[in-house]
Amino acid sequence: MPAGGVRGRGKPSGGRRLRWDEFFRSVESGPPVGIYAFCGPEGFLKREALAAMKRALLGDASAAQGRERYAVDSFRLGESHVGDILSAASQAGLFGGDRMVWVEGLERFGRLGQKEREAWLQLAAGKPPNPVILESAQTSRELARRSKTLAAFLSAVTVVDFWQLFPQRAATWVRKRGERLGLRIASDAADLIVRQLGTDLLVLAAEIEKIALLHGEGRLAASDLRTLARRGALGSAWGCVEDIVAGNLAASVDGLVGVRGEESAFSFGWKLSHALSRQLTEGRGGTGFGAPGAPSPPGRPRGGRPLSVAEKNLLGRLLWGCYQWERRLKTGAWSGAHDFTALDGTVLAHLERARSRGGTS
Repeated sequence: MPAGGVRGRGKPSGGRRLRWDEFFRSVESGPPVGIYAFCGPEGFLKREALAAMKRALLGDASAAQGRERYAVDSFRLGESHVGDILSAASQAGLFGGDRMVWVEGLERFGRLGQKEREAWLQLAAGKPPNPVILESAQTSRELARRSKTLAAFLSAVTVVDFWQLFPQRAATWVRKRGERLGLRIASDAADLIVRQLGTDLLVLAAEIEKIALLHGEGRLAASDLRTLARRGALGSAWGCVEDIVAGNLAASVDGLVGVRGEESAFSFGWKLSHALSRQLTEGRGGTGFGAPGAPSPPGRPRGGRPLSVAEKNLLGRLLWGCYQWERRLKTGAWSGAHDFTALDGTVLAHLERARSRGGTS
């Protein structure tokens, strides 16, 4: 039996609504019980929440003995047979439950047949031996508006909201993440990383690991990041995004070639979308590493210049193109094998539009 104890000792989890940080504290105080709805767009925190649930179920004694594995059965709502899902949730081993059940596609709950919905509601009213997690990228508020049956189901389970972090909270997360890797990230460096990359924790985690390898253990200040960037050690993506936003045609084309060998198309697409959103929100040119008032690097625009209406229209059209690129790939309209080719085409079309209007160098 897992060292976390018999699940029957816990309290049913239905009818609660927790923030992600409240959920982490709750599993630290005892093993998870019942059915959970993981709602919201922050996927990295959901993975960490799943790992925290495993640790809580195994208990400290098992972790000390090296028992880190805990079975997770994965299903998709509306595609997997509901009987298989409910069976995995309800069947316990000889010495107690030994698995968790992960079900994607919670937003499809309203499409289930009446008998299937009733079976789920009946399961939620009880306390299955194995914890069940139903996941959706949509927020709990969006899900509750989809149908009355889905709203009723959410009211019977524990809802955990995984919102994307605000920049200040993301910067705090960056510093804590760095501590795990031996980095003492200064506040100005954490703010700069979030400003450059946005608040997607998966992107931030990958970048922090890269910086830790390049910089080594110790204190990391904003000046250290700028040094790494000037040396090109942080890769082509950071500079390439700046060149695209600034309309530097030749540098953008060269940068796109380098980016292909360094990271995934979705990672680069996220960085570009974030930079474009920030430019349009702030309404001012300049995206670089320099501190306010500092000279811009050669070939980069000086910060602080208000964007013209034409520039806003161009950047907005590119941002919309990035959204369309991501949507078409995720829906299967475009082949995933050509993700970078499609993104290159989106960017080059923007640069050509800017060049024809005299907006590129």
